[in-house]
Amino acid sequence: MKRSKEKSFCCSGGGGHLWIEERGKRVNELRIEDIARTKAATGITSCPYCLHMLENAVDEKQLKEQLQLLDIAELIDEATD
Repeated sequence: MKRSKEKSFCCSGGGGHLWIEERGKRVNELRIEDIARTKAATGITSCPYCLHMLENAVDEKQLKEQLQLLDIAELIDEATD
């Protein structure tokens, strides 16, 4: 994704944006669109706020069948089973 690593696009949920009504297109929707464009089957985050906000966007965009979201701890747990 263009917005990754040092250029990542945070949902800002940890900064209080979880409770703020955004104007225009919401950050979580923009982020889900970024992820969906990659055609990846799984999206990973290390932030519980981002995970929550991205899960909401997956529901709203009806992408549950195409995109699974995991916290990085869940990915590591699956890999060590």
